[in-house]
Amino acid sequence: MEEYLDRLIELAPAIQKTFKIIKIFVAPLSLEKRTLQRVEGALAIYIKEQSPPASSLLPKDIRYYYRKKEEAPISVSINCSVDIHGLPKQLIA
Repeated sequence: MEEYLDRLIELAPAIQKTFKIIKIFVAPLSLEKRTLQRVEGALAIYIKEQSPPASSLLPKDIRYYYRKKEEAPISVSINCSVDIHGLPKQLIA
């Protein structure tokens, strides 16, 4: 973090250029921590199963928490005012 902050002026143009070519969607969810982990894990599974370049969006070294066998499935609906290419409208967490 210290190195990043020291180089912020140098890195800012590249960061700005990156944000101009990608879209970031935020989904405010009021759920228990475990449920949030399961939703995130289900999204990760779905993205990893896609063809490149979508499947390469997730770094290989991030650990996700998935639904345990003893946990009942949760149906998740993804509602957005715009279509998010490659994301399903429904998934199971």
